[in-house]
Amino acid sequence: MVRAEALARWKSPVIGEIMPTRFIEVAEESGLIANITLAVLKQAIAALKSWKDPIPLSINLSGHDLISDQIISQIIAQVQASELDPALLEFEVTETAMMADTHKASSNMLRLAALGHPLALDDFGTGYSNFSYLRTLPISKLKVDRSFMKDVSDPMTEKILHSLVGMARTLGVDCLLEGVEDEIQLVLAKRVGTHMVQGYLFGIPMTDGELLTSLAGQDAVAEDVVALDAVNG
Repeated sequence: MVRAEALARWKSPVIGEIMPTRFIEVAEESGLIANITLAVLKQAIAALKSWKDPIPLSINLSGHDLISDQIISQIIAQVQASELDPALLEFEVTETAMMADTHKASSNMLRLAALGHPLALDDFGTGYSNFSYLRTLPISKLKVDRSFMKDVSDPMTEKILHSLVGMARTLGVDCLLEGVEDEIQLVLAKRVGTHMVQGYLFGIPMTDGELLTSLAGQDAVAEDVVALDAVNG
């Protein structure tokens, strides 16, 4: 395991568990998504500082976050105040998130990259990817969307994945395949040449404490503060 992704979860004492696809959408529409981003970052930092041997974490940034100089400044301030190594916190963005203001989004991505934060392009292959556009961004990883792993029996699936992995190799960045949930999908991932995968085959979303106990050789116990999705390489 080389990294884990910090995920937001909401369990209301009144109406029970609300799915992220619902409350994240509402938060984005209402302009409250930045509050969630900062809260997740705060808890992720607390988890990292409590672990004896920190596992690098990834945190998602919304389109609103990405084009807001103020939010990016608050993110930077939180990390700097924590005195953590910036390499421990990777930020994930989507092409769709950058479309509202590509220039501003690129500028803020450069700010984060300049401080040592890895940047990953999430849901790769489903947006408006083009080579000339991608090579101008400070991206260190392409995360191929899980939709490409749904039909591994289709001969075109392997050809498309080969192409996407090849593009990452040409750009000189890492390539991760999402949605690996069984051994057949893992075999396909290996066959197309990627060295990193993420999915339920290696772990379902869990608390930080559960993550620690699932790792061999880890004896640190931390308070349950974030949900995590394991990334394997």
